Amino acid sequence: ESSEIIQALEQGRAQLGLVSSFSQTEYLQTQDFVHDPLVLICPATHQFTRQHPLNLPAVFSESMIGLSTHHSLQRSIDIQARALGIHIDYRLRLPNFTAIAEVVAAGAGVAIMPARAASRLKESHALALLPLSGAWANRNYSLWHATLASSRRCIVTLPIFY
Repeated sequence: ESSEIIQALEQGRAQLGLVSSFSQTEYLQTQDFVHDPLVLICPATHQFTRQHPLNLPAVFSESMIGLSTHHSLQRSIDIQARALGIHIDYRLRLPNFTAIAEVVAAGAGVAIMPARAASRLKESHALALLPLSGAWANRNYSLWHATLASSRRCIVTLPIFY
């Protein structure tokens, strides 16, 4: 979770962290790291493949497949949806992107995931990857580090879920 990483950096328990672009702080230095927007995945033959741009209310009225509720990306997606006035009613929640790709390819619903993960999974599943518009889907990650004033040195392991 980005907020936990920021707190560890601010408290001197970590020197470096990978944090999403939705986070802010005035005490840490940042460096752009990677652009990984969110995309909609759906079966390759789904009606959404013929709709450009996507109609978000229509997307969220579909059977949605999501990550487990404790996953930081899922919490971020849900927060961003609520900010847009959208409630996502999930048909199914799964522990990882591979499981999500399998059920989406089988026609169980649609899902939102990072473009990098979706691109990798498209190689082995019959999926379409559709861009989502809006700042909420435009994810950037930055390396954040404590200022030189921090005297503690420690290492934090940051999981990246693809």
